[in-house]
Amino acid sequence: MTNPRVFMDFQIEGSDVGRVVFELFADRVPKTAENFKALCTGSAGVNTAGVPLTYKGSPLHRIIAGFMIQGGDYTLRTGKGGESIYGGTFEDEDLKRLIDAEGVSCSRSRLESKLWLNDSIQLLVMANKGRNTNGSQFFVSLRPCPHLDGKHVVFGRVVKGYDIVEGLSKLPTTEKDVPHQLVTIANCGELELRKAAPRKRSVSPASVSGASSTSSHHRSSKRRHHKEKKEHKSKSKKHRSSTSKRDKHDADKQPAGPTPEEVALEEEKKRAEERMEEERKREDEVRRRARERELEEIKRKYERSGDQQGPIYKGRGAMKAPDERGGGMRGW
Repeated sequence: MTNPRVFMDFQIEGSDVGRVVFELFADRVPKTAENFKALCTGSAGVNTAGVPLTYKGSPLHRIIAGFMIQGGDYTLRTGKGGESIYGGTFEDEDLKRLIDAEGVSCSRSRLESKLWLNDSIQLLVMANKGRNTNGSQFFVSLRPCPHLDGKHVVFGRVVKGYDIVEGLSKLPTTEKDVPHQLVTIANCGELELRKAAPRKRSVSPASVSGASSTSSHHRSSKRRHHKEKKEHKSKSKKHRSSTSKRDKHDADKQPAGPTPEEVALEEEKKRAEERMEEERKREDEVRRRARERELEEIKRKYERSGDQQGPIYKGRGAMKAPDERGGGMRGW
């Protein structure tokens, strides 16, 4: 089984930064991988509130230098929202993979992971707020996270764009690890696997000698075929001549073009179609504006609830290296 690969194109304040390519471990955690892939392609449509299920346009809401970058909140864009393509959250698939050195190995044992320590690989990990609460938020690890082993599902790795992830992790942030500059996923999707071009067959001396022995037979066959083709062409020419005379005679009996009544009917039909198209566009615009107002009201509702002592999600384990600022990973 070939694991799928997806990409994300990042921007800082609208300026292109570059592309990061991820391999998803569909062979080990198929449900988690499918959730991330569908959110990259946007193939899942919209949620019950009409919000498109896609990472495109969503921000990185949390960055900790040398530790991780986090994103995936495409609903509230603050780190308190997001949902899976399955509706809300879904269960943990596999917690046995380790987050063990720049996303180094993603293997099932530390002994195997030590064999990968020279590779610059970053892990793609689901963020959560407790057991079986996977939604859409994710983070990319930049260092070993033994205090998170067994608490978060590892479902992919960076295969291209390691330097871009590292550069994003060095952006200045606030005291709450929110980047000062707006970092967004400008575009995302799935990469198609290209098939290798067929190899050319080498020509052996034996085949060359065999080809020379059959070349004379091929030339004689070619001459015979050319003669038959010439005779057939002569017969076809005579047939076309007689057919063209008959067609010309039939064409003289046909009317020169559409009547004025037919032209007027066609124009009226065209005008009716144009009116229907304009009416459809006006209805679409009314529905779009109504949806925007509804979404804006939902957003204001969440923001008001957040201001009035909103929910504080706590992860299972400290989401920071103990030797830095201390404490756990607030939120997701």
